Amino acid sequence: MAVDRLVKKGLVSRNDQAGDRRVRQVELTAKGRALITRGFREHAAAMENAAGVLSKKERLTLLRLLKKLGKHAAETRE
Repeated sequence: MAVDRLVKKGLVSRNDQAGDRRVRQVELTAKGRALITRGFREHAAAMENAAGVLSKKERLTLLRLLKKLGKHAAETRE
């Protein structure tokens, strides 16, 4: 249903795979890519603004700790 809504909005297209009828590939359209690009730019700017209070050393520490949390979360999910 979610993909159907994205197709209707023109954000993605569905493509059947000739070699395997069970497979459908979903790709971003130009409109979808533009939306993602704009959203990512806004997100990156917000993250830069939030991290602006940290020194370079603090940012590196934060990055290391976030990676550690991410790895732990991935390990405990399996």
